Amino acid sequence: MAKSPRKSRKIDIPFLLNEAVKNGRAILFLGAGASKECKNSLGETPPNADQLRDVLSQKYMGKLMPKRTLMSVAEMAIANGAGYNLVFDTVATAFDGFEASEAHKLVSEFNWRAIATTNYDIFLETAYSDPKRRRQVLIPFVKDNEPVDERMRAVTNPLEYLKLHGCLNHRLDKDVPLVLSWEQYATHSKNRQRLFSRLEHLSHECPIIFVGYGMADSHIRDLVYRLDTANRPRWYIVDPSAEEEDVKFWTGRNFDVLICRFGEFMRALDNCVPKLMRFLTPSKESINFPLRTFYASPEAQESDHLRSSVTKDLTLVHASMAFAEQTPERFYSGYDTGWGGILNRFDARRKVTDDLLFKAIFENERPEMYRNGDV
Repeated sequence: MAKSPRKSRKIDIPFLLNEAVKNGRAILFLGAGASKECKNSLGETPPNADQLRDVLSQKYMGKLMPKRTLMSVAEMAIANGAGYNLVFDTVATAFDGFEASEAHKLVSEFNWRAIATTNYDIFLETAYSDPKRRRQVLIPFVKDNEPVDERMRAVTNPLEYLKLHGCLNHRLDKDVPLVLSWEQYATHSKNRQRLFSRLEHLSHECPIIFVGYGMADSHIRDLVYRLDTANRPRWYIVDPSAEEEDVKFWTGRNFDVLICRFGEFMRALDNCVPKLMRFLTPSKESINFPLRTFYASPEAQESDHLRSSVTKDLTLVHASMAFAEQTPERFYSGYDTGWGGILNRFDARRKVTDDLLFKAIFENERPEMYRNGDV
């Protein structure tokens, strides 16, 4: 019996995320699940960890080993005489024939602050190969000794792409082997420390969107706990299998959880952020002083007095602003961390606020009504 088509879900993109993506401030972080919408000519999808484990165990051990993890089987295959190169080539062959998904191609139509991944595949590189569709030029980085500034300056609108666990295109590079076995996982930061440091630096000032990681995935927890800071912008997790308990857990840790697939998320972004409103990635100057985003002229310079006021007396509310973690229990018991309660939408709407905003807007737009006593 034919399956009935799955109903498309309505995905509400949070306002702060909309603004961050529109202004080119968001970081996209892709996990293995982000590649499951890619297909080959037979309609098959790329192998997941268990399927890759089966490929390696069948080829190098002559049997399936369902009770073992991919890392364990890969370690056995390498140690039993196959060696790194042969095992890595087998992994590369397992990804042959698959095409980049429409979600990957939609990614290229936005401006991003950076993209990071723990995937080995080259689907994103393929998606960015279309110069008519892409808005930025993807520059992959796989190890520490690459000349970052030189490569980024060599093109117009470059996009930093950090491949933290290796790349199929560089699988035979002994400095940065694929993070496939327990041995590579234990030493994966070797020759990649600067890559992760670059991501860590950006994470203090940019929202991160995690796509392709399950809520129970140890990788995402390792990454979150390693990157997390006391004050940072709101981050986001895209997971179609998230449950109510997951949402509650992550919301208390300054996350929004979007229950949808990668493709659904990208289509929702495409619908809510018009192409004409997708601005280029911000300059270092506007990141350090976000008010510059609103200047009519990029050459304009603020006064020392204005800079001092924003630093000491005023708070500029923007999509990438950092704020302290806040939970409902602490908020409603009277413990206020500042903007955390508001950005988590814990505050209650009050009529006096609506009256004040209404008066302020009308007074600015039609001041003659107030001078004449009509209101």
